[in-house]
Amino acid sequence: MKIEGSFLQSKVARRVFALFVLTALIPVAFISVFSHYQVTRLLTEQTQRELALFGASYGSSSYERLLLAERTLGNVVVELARDLPADQLAKLFSPVIRAAVQQSPSGERKAVFGKDFNVGKLSEAEYDQLRRGMSVLQISASAERDGVVVLLLAIDAAQIEKGWVAVEVNPAYLWADQDELPYMISVCVLDSANHPLFCSNREIKQAVVRTAASVSAKGARSQNTLQAGNVAYFAAFREIFVASKFGKHHWTVVATRPESEALAPVSVFSIIFWGSVLLSVLVVMLLSVSQIRRTLIPLESLMAATRRIAKRDFSTPVEVKRGDEFGELADTFNTMSTRLNRQFTVLSVLSRIDRSILSDLNVAYVIDEVLSRLPELVKTDFAAIFVLKHDSERDGAIHFASATHGRQKVMDIAIGDDVRELLLQHAAGQWGATETAAPLYQTFRLTTGDARRLFVLPVMWKDQLCGAMLLGWQDEVTLDEEDIAHVRDFADRVGVVLSSSAREARLFYQARYDALTDLPNRYLFMERLAQEISRAQRESRQLVVLFVALDRFKNVNDTLGHAAGDALIQETSVRLRKHLREGDTLSRFGGQEFAIVLSGALGPKQAEVVARNVIAALAEPFVIEQVESFITAGVGIAIYPDDGANAANVLRNADTACAKASGRSTFVYFTEGMNQQAVRRASLERELRRAIEQRQFMLYYQPKVDFQSGRIVGTEALIRWQHPEAGVVNPGGFIDVAEDTGLIVEMGRFALEEGCRQFRDWRERDIRLNHIAINVSSRQFRSGNVLDDVCKNLLANDFRPGELELEVTESLMVDNFDDVTRLLKEFRAYGASIALDDFGTGYSSMSYLEILPFDTLKIDISFIRPIKENGEGGAIATAIIAMAKSLNKKVVAEGVETQAQVDFLKRLGCNIAQGYFYGKPLPPAEFEALYLQQKQLQ
Repeated sequence: MKIEGSFLQSKVARRVFALFVLTALIPVAFISVFSHYQVTRLLTEQTQRELALFGASYGSSSYERLLLAERTLGNVVVELARDLPADQLAKLFSPVIRAAVQQSPSGERKAVFGKDFNVGKLSEAEYDQLRRGMSVLQISASAERDGVVVLLLAIDAAQIEKGWVAVEVNPAYLWADQDELPYMISVCVLDSANHPLFCSNREIKQAVVRTAASVSAKGARSQNTLQAGNVAYFAAFREIFVASKFGKHHWTVVATRPESEALAPVSVFSIIFWGSVLLSVLVVMLLSVSQIRRTLIPLESLMAATRRIAKRDFSTPVEVKRGDEFGELADTFNTMSTRLNRQFTVLSVLSRIDRSILSDLNVAYVIDEVLSRLPELVKTDFAAIFVLKHDSERDGAIHFASATHGRQKVMDIAIGDDVRELLLQHAAGQWGATETAAPLYQTFRLTTGDARRLFVLPVMWKDQLCGAMLLGWQDEVTLDEEDIAHVRDFADRVGVVLSSSAREARLFYQARYDALTDLPNRYLFMERLAQEISRAQRESRQLVVLFVALDRFKNVNDTLGHAAGDALIQETSVRLRKHLREGDTLSRFGGQEFAIVLSGALGPKQAEVVARNVIAALAEPFVIEQVESFITAGVGIAIYPDDGANAANVLRNADTACAKASGRSTFVYFTEGMNQQAVRRASLERELRRAIEQRQFMLYYQPKVDFQSGRIVGTEALIRWQHPEAGVVNPGGFIDVAEDTGLIVEMGRFALEEGCRQFRDWRERDIRLNHIAINVSSRQFRSGNVLDDVCKNLLANDFRPGELELEVTESLMVDNFDDVTRLLKEFRAYGASIALDDFGTGYSSMSYLEILPFDTLKIDISFIRPIKENGEGGAIATAIIAMAKSLNKKVVAEGVETQAQVDFLKRLGCNIAQGYFYGKPLPPAEFEALYLQQKQLQ
């Protein structure tokens, strides 16, 4: 912005100038307008008061003259009685009376003196006035001419037939001479019909008449102006009340004065006043121009310097040689510019360092950048950076440089505990000569040279010591707070890059190694396996992969705790390493699974030796917390390229083989049959998921018969799969896969909902069953929602206590006996009964039977089938029934197929039978038909 020639070239100047002018003009204009208005109002009010007073005075004097004319009329009547000549009468009364006539009631009249005139016809009211000796007032007036005022008085009020005397009042006497009126004031007198009786100014007579007519309805005082041609007049309306004396309506006196004459002082005042206003504005404009020029010239310099700074040009200072605030502002601006120059330089360097940190964590680049810039920014003679190794608290390297020779070299050094303690104690930095803090300076003496002044700033990141920055000077100097802040910024960046580099190294290690055993994890194992396969492919040799899974490891976790389990895993890794060669890879896959790659030209025989050694090593007892624990291991073996063409296939096949060896403390080679079986299971899992989505499942119902009555008393709901291609599939074809994959939870929920719904439907159609039994798997118990599902279905289908029987297996008790027991009690509290299914085939325990809250014991089919025609082979069934009776539990026999079995079990007192002898599982309609058929037979 340049101010040359006219100051109005600047937008800011124009705005400031306009602001100055408006600031002065607005109040002056307001005062001027207000003053002009007030003067005009006061003059107007004064004129109105003068006109009102004059109108009142004029009306009063006119009324008095009218009364005097009335008395003069009385004198005329008296003198007529003396028969004075007409000329003598005219001379005697001419100042007041212009003419007089005598008139009789018959209409005859004669002039007394002056010009003859006609008297209007008298009204009855006027006759009454004459008879009472009162004067009668008549007015002859129109809009075109002034009115004539006539007074009448009876010659003899007692004898009205003698007639009366009428006189015409002299207008010059009644209305006074125009010359007697005040200057520029005109007066008009109007009768009650607004006809002019008298008007001193003929030019305004018509305007007065019109105005009086327009305001007659509003009152004479409501109008104070009138317009006659192009001239405006102030007007005042006052009334002359003649009714009380003469019985006539009032007269109106209108006093007027031209507005221009009345407001003439305002014009003079306006000329003087507006001249003063204009002069004031001109003075303000001149002062504004002067002040704006004095202000904007230094501002122009400051703005130009600001634009240079915006372009990062700090070379030219601002020159304002003045002793006022602008001079101080220029000095402050130059100081700020110098500091900004340094800060921009620092920020630029820090920005490059930050980009390096974010992009590639190049520690060497960051250290080089800091060492090359620090001597220039803080004017130091040398600079050094000590860097601790990320895996050590004492070992590190020192990078140092000088202002003249740049970066010199890197040297490995180690710090003592005393030096580390000094660095941690002085996190904000430490000053001192080389003689003080001896341990610190003794350690870094190779970089300090002969410096007389040294500043040491520890490099910290998140309260961790990463290193130190050292700055040295040959002379005695002191860093200010800004310099120290810059050094700290550089130290923070060094701390970030060192910490990030260390963290990256740790993350790299954690991503590839198991935290518990320090063995390669699955990710690193797959990398190495792929590398070994590539090498074996190039060398046309075999490669052996072993997959090891520990058996009974869960028992150690459950009995001794997870800490003991971790210790066992660590000891396992140590034992496995002892039986492997240097080039072999041992990896922990998580949990209790390990994988091994045997490098070199090994075949099945060598793999078998390693597998046997692994099994033998893990068979030895583990002493954990002074307790001996025993585990076994299953080993699966897969050989490249026979058992897979890539790393994923070889490992998967080794895992498949290990699954076959699990629980047997042996090793198993992978075969193609295993793979086909795994493929079939995967395909079956996909089909099961689709079947759940498409609701392809249905329930069959097998009758449960009372041994004594032979009546169907209940049913067990058994799930079937309505396969779109294979037809109805029994549970044996898919239940194991459903259990392993967790799909059994959704299938169990379906069975619970559908079975309860079907039971309610039968009850509503008078098919009365005592109960329906529905199986609940261990997976459903672990899902955590089984109690809610059961309660919801009990309520939704209005079940009575005991009508829903939940069948659970003994294996459910093994995982978490206390939780399962609590849950079973809650089932019973909601009205469901509990049946212990497949009893005797699992983990049968007499102590469990006394504690478990169950109602029914179901004897497994494996104990029913041995019962022969002669009654032999039922010893176990006999024992189970006797035990159940002693526990007061009902007994259900599964798999009853022959009459001999029925007779045997009935003789022992078994309660309920279930098996093909009475009926196989049936669809709902067939079960219903069977029930109705039996009911009819009974």
